[in-house]
Amino acid sequence: MRRLPVSFSAEVINMRGIISFFLFFFLSSLVALNLAFAGPNGGIVVDGSATIGHPDSLTTEIAQTSARAIINWNQFGSAANEAISFRQPSSESVALNRVTGSDPSILLGSLSANGHIFVVNSNGVYFGLTSKVNVGSLFVSTLGISDDDFKSGKLRFSQDPTRPLSGIVNQGEMRIGKKGNLVMVAPLLSNEGKLSVVSEGGVHLAAATHAIVNTDGEGLIHVLVPLGNSVPEDVILTSESYSSVLQAVFGQPQTNQATTLQNASGRLIHTGQIETNGPVVLHSSRTMTLRPESTITAGSGTITIVAGENAQIGNLVTAGGAVNIHAGGAIAIGEINATNRGIVNITSGGGITDNNQAKNNITAATTTLLGTTIGGAADSIETMVTTFNATSTNGGVFITQTDALVLGTVSAFGSGNDVAIRAANAITDGNGTSTNITAGTATLTGTAVGTFADPLETSVNRINVTTSNGGIFISEADEILLGTISTAGNKSALIITNNRGAMTLGTITAQGQVSLAALSGALVDGNGTTTNITARTATLTGTAGVGTLADPIEVTTKKINTIDSPEKIFINESQLANANQDDALNANKDETLSDEIRLTENELKKRWEDPAQIAHNIKNTKEECLINIETTRNPICLQP
Repeated sequence: MRRLPVSFSAEVINMRGIISFFLFFFLSSLVALNLAFAGPNGGIVVDGSATIGHPDSLTTEIAQTSARAIINWNQFGSAANEAISFRQPSSESVALNRVTGSDPSILLGSLSANGHIFVVNSNGVYFGLTSKVNVGSLFVSTLGISDDDFKSGKLRFSQDPTRPLSGIVNQGEMRIGKKGNLVMVAPLLSNEGKLSVVSEGGVHLAAATHAIVNTDGEGLIHVLVPLGNSVPEDVILTSESYSSVLQAVFGQPQTNQATTLQNASGRLIHTGQIETNGPVVLHSSRTMTLRPESTITAGSGTITIVAGENAQIGNLVTAGGAVNIHAGGAIAIGEINATNRGIVNITSGGGITDNNQAKNNITAATTTLLGTTIGGAADSIETMVTTFNATSTNGGVFITQTDALVLGTVSAFGSGNDVAIRAANAITDGNGTSTNITAGTATLTGTAVGTFADPLETSVNRINVTTSNGGIFISEADEILLGTISTAGNKSALIITNNRGAMTLGTITAQGQVSLAALSGALVDGNGTTTNITARTATLTGTAGVGTLADPIEVTTKKINTIDSPEKIFINESQLANANQDDALNANKDETLSDEIRLTENELKKRWEDPAQIAHNIKNTKEECLINIETTRNPICLQP
């Protein structure tokens, strides 16, 4: 049995800034365990046909002549200057390499094959910094598979209950051939190296104790991890595979021979690179950690990430496919780029937060987010999308869009159910007549909000809107409080209607036209004596009245086009430019004289100096209503 030279052991532990303590740590483990992991040995072909040879002292060559072969090894590993080579009948040939000994597979050299290679070792598998893999397809797992399942093509993997849990750590480079697949399944999985598929294949990483691997009609792999809560269990790794990345996640090792990571099962960690033109699937039964320095590039393929608990997402890029992320807990988003009109769907059992403040979190054609909360008031989710949909089940939705935004459906429920959307360009409707925003308070900022032909549909308690160069067009379903509403531009219109209940007015400012209509309720003042409306022209409609006697609507405008109500109207106009508007006030109701128009004294004096003219313009079907403006500041309608 060949021993690893002492000079090589220093190279093994030179891993990404790992501290000098690990040199002693690793050397001690070699002496204590008498590990000799250089070169495969003890190989026995238990099914199929293959021969094991050594063309030179540094190469192990397996010549396979059957379509499938199963080889049980006492040990399967390599030093940095060693090679393991499989010569197989075709690219469809399969070789299962199962380690039956007690040592982990430590692969530091090269592994090559023209077909499909399986490496199964319940003691753990480590690909070091110097490892190079170049095969048609690669399946690596610490879970067991029976010979019968393998021969029948039923790739069912499960943890041996009599063995401790172990993991897979990759720090090397893996290159998979055309239409090939790379699959790694273990209770703990850490990819810190580079995984690449030439074309038309996929990458599937799963942190679980059970998995089923299926192929579709086109040869693509699907790894199914059974649903259900995963019980946290300890995972044992050798010192060689305990990298600086794992140290950062789990802390200092506990022993100098093997490291027990408490409650580490079901955890997938990715800090390296994944490149393919096909699908990428990452599945952890518990947590998913894709560090900010990590990248996943799927070409035109779909990226799917599933975590049973929390997930931290690094950098994901796909040129034509979708990105689907699902986690039972919270999700922190780095940078997701679904170019070429891609789709991003994120579903979280917790909150969705920003994990990358310097760049956009999501770039896509359409994105749909679901979480208890989405972004935060101090740190919103940054997007560069065409159409945006989101639902928060117990909190707010906070989005910053770097261009124009088309709103599909955005809903916020539960405590603190606010929606705040800031866009660098216009915010427009993207779902026809369906509701765009459902929330407690909605705050919208953009160059324009809605259009005259297609206003934004809302169902909110309060709304604040600011536009810099365009109009505001809102259609509210129910009673609403207009908080701070402001639009710039002389030609910018501000038109807000609500279909049921009162419309309470806060502070509304426009350089152009303001039109407010409560179609089944009253317009009422909501900011005390502060001016409600400042605009060039105003059109006010309230089916249940406009203002009250004690609290009129305060208006500063050059012109009131119409004030329309079948009930009472109470207006305090401070700067009306045109003083005689015969058709401006319209309060027609046929039943009783008590249905009247009440204006402040100053307003009446500005409009009509002659009381007779007032009586002429304010009429009732039964008899005229005369106004005595001399006896009261808030004149009342008197029966003559």
